[in-house]
Amino acid sequence: MIRGSELELVLSKWCEEETLLRFDFKTPELNISTEGFIERIEEDLLAIRLRGVGYIEVRFGEGWGFDFGSPDTVRDVPVMRVVHGESGEPERQGDFIVGRRPPSETCLLIEIEGSSAL
Repeated sequence: MIRGSELELVLSKWCEEETLLRFDFKTPELNISTEGFIERIEEDLLAIRLRGVGYIEVRFGEGWGFDFGSPDTVRDVPVMRVVHGESGEPERQGDFIVGRRPPSETCLLIEIEGSSAL
């Protein structure tokens, strides 16, 4: 489990470098899977500019726990999906953050390596 300051460092790095991310978010009422860039981080708010058009803002309240991982060190990540580029070819996934809030909410942010803001 990573602490708030460590989480903020990773998210800030991704924001500053305009790293393309896969964003998966699941609750009992909602399931989102898209690509985008972190636009801003404000305390418990994460704003993601979607690739193409629009944005998503997620507020992480109490009860969320986060882990950081790398594809080289983890065999399986819950809710991970195959990432495909615009041409349909698989893209290489990099480091990731997975968040969980019991009993059934999950959030996954995965670097799509070799990509940058358009």
